[in-house]
Amino acid sequence: MGMTMTEKILARGAGKETVVPGDLLLAKVDFAMGHDLTIPPAGRIMREQMGAEKIWDPDRVAVTQDHFQPAKDAASATLGRLTREFSQQMGIKWYFEVGQGGICHTVLPENGLVLPGELVVGADSHSCTYGALNNFATGIGSTDLACVLALGELWFRVPETLKFVYHNRLKEWVEAKDLILYVIGQIGVDGARSKAMEHTGEALRYIDPTPPTKRSSSSTRRKSSWASPSRCPRTTTHRFRRSPARGSTRFSSARAPTRVSPICAARRPCSRATRSRRE
Repeated sequence: MGMTMTEKILARGAGKETVVPGDLLLAKVDFAMGHDLTIPPAGRIMREQMGAEKIWDPDRVAVTQDHFQPAKDAASATLGRLTREFSQQMGIKWYFEVGQGGICHTVLPENGLVLPGELVVGADSHSCTYGALNNFATGIGSTDLACVLALGELWFRVPETLKFVYHNRLKEWVEAKDLILYVIGQIGVDGARSKAMEHTGEALRYIDPTPPTKRSSSSTRRKSSWASPSRCPRTTTHRFRRSPARGSTRFSSARAPTRVSPICAARRPCSRATRSRRE
């Protein structure tokens, strides 16, 4: 039996031919994100407890100043300072200063820092937002982020997959967020706990992907059902990637040739789930 998209991405990261739900894997991460609330403790753990003095790849990490910035008090200002100092000391290329970025979950897609088929982690619970671009994206804690920063890899449990098929098309004034809130109402707030959600069907073709704010809203709300990663159809993802409205930071950088989408590199699309599971 074939693997789902989630399983293919995790298998590639772990260097395995096949994986099944429940497997524990040590997989290489393609891109990681931290912000002013999670970078300071992650940096401290990496240095003091792991003994690491540099991160595994400064080009594969993004840091944003967005949760407590602009600072409202001395404690917030300290978090911003520690985040800034760590980013400078580590030579992180994708550092977004106050006023130069925005909310972390929009900064990464808008700057082309996450691609289809990649394994992406973010030290924020809503990092599954990037699943709108058809990758495995999940939130992690500061301790896990410290491991990723130092080693470039992390332990993962291969999740079961829930497949949702949407027929027809949305009525006027009904958007992606309405759709995902309805799904959460059907499966419950813990209906996708530690599972992957894959979304398909002709109805999703009518959700504007340029920019993918509507699809991202859907992916973000999946955290409300405790889903880990989530993803959408390939066609709308490709339309967004080709759109002139999106940022071109990544594709104009010297690092771009080394960050080809795994889906394109393998010439084997892995966004079509061949099976779905429910417990």
